[in-house]
Amino acid sequence: MVEGLFSALDTRKIDYISLGTIKLHKLLIEAISERFPENSILLDELVPTDDGKFRYLKFKRVDAYRKMISWIKRLDASLNIKLSMESREVNDLVFNDFNV
Repeated sequence: MVEGLFSALDTRKIDYISLGTIKLHKLLIEAISERFPENSILLDELVPTDDGKFRYLKFKRVDAYRKMISWIKRLDASLNIKLSMESREVNDLVFNDFNV
């Protein structure tokens, strides 16, 4: 996916890339479960957050961000990457402990 995007984009025109993971409202989780019982998006453990929504566990989000950043940086190391709607702790785990 990353390679496909980068083959179609001029990365010199990108100011920054913002990465985020899914956050689901409880009602949306219920609707997905009812309408799409075989959907794998709900198979992983989702935990409640301060705003009442559910998201993947912190260590899984950190792992996903690190993988995505490594794929992006392999194609263009100069790109500025930020995390969307994440805590300072998650930002630190992703960026301070990972050479990006």
